[in-house]
Amino acid sequence: MSKMVVRRNRWAALLALGVSAGLLLRPGSYQTVSIAFAGGLFLPARRPLPRDTTARSTATRQAQRTSTYTGVSWHDVQKLWQAHVNDPVTGDLVSLGVFASEKDAAKAYDRSVIALQGAAATTNFPQASYGRSDIADETKRLADYWRPRPSSQFYGVYQTRGSDKWKAEIEVYGVKQFLGFFDDEVEAARAVDSAVRSTGAERAIQLDKINFREGSDYFDDESWDEERAPRGASSRFLGVTYHQPSGKFLARLGRRHVGLFDEEDEAARAFDEASLAAGGRTNFKPETR
Repeated sequence: MSKMVVRRNRWAALLALGVSAGLLLRPGSYQTVSIAFAGGLFLPARRPLPRDTTARSTATRQAQRTSTYTGVSWHDVQKLWQAHVNDPVTGDLVSLGVFASEKDAAKAYDRSVIALQGAAATTNFPQASYGRSDIADETKRLADYWRPRPSSQFYGVYQTRGSDKWKAEIEVYGVKQFLGFFDDEVEAARAVDSAVRSTGAERAIQLDKINFREGSDYFDDESWDEERAPRGASSRFLGVTYHQPSGKFLARLGRRHVGLFDEEDEAARAFDEASLAAGGRTNFKPETR
């Protein structure tokens, strides 16, 4: 047999052994070992590197941005763990803040849900692991968070921090009536107006609370004296009181005395003039100019 044939046969044998030993495996994820080959030759073979399954699981979970804890999610912008709780009224999610630790976010959720639901709350960790002072602090913080903030424009309209809805509510003689939540502030204000008109309260009370006043809401020039005075008031009009020492009607805008008048409606019109100039409410419908 020629040397060329011997070399070809040897190369074929080497190739066969290499395939069976795993030489033709994907590079980069294997480590090299040595195995003996007949004739004193040594061939490199590769076997898989051991994998860290725990690290891979954590990395996969973070890549998927999910949490094993209730009330915790991944904040895409901050790249931190966010705790959130449901608004007890609207059901909307309210953020409790972001945390570097997923566990800290879970604890923040626990404190909040205990403050809201008490012993019946379902938590991530045992309730006994939280002190009374922790829950008391969280209760105070949430009370401030959900305290209604009055609308800057309309009576009876509020917005709670953390919610994009408007709350409508009226109060007449100390009795409150909740009207609901609305997506639009003006819509909530009009709901308030309808509710105020339906109370049957004295005209001065209604005028003081209605946001969008219509012609029929004002005192009538001819029948104003048929209207009732609000409870405990000495006049039926806004900004007017009976001045006992003088026996006349006093018109007053805030702390400013507008004047004393013999007739109640005269005092009301004097108040209207001063109030209208200041952008305020009036008893009679303002004249259109």
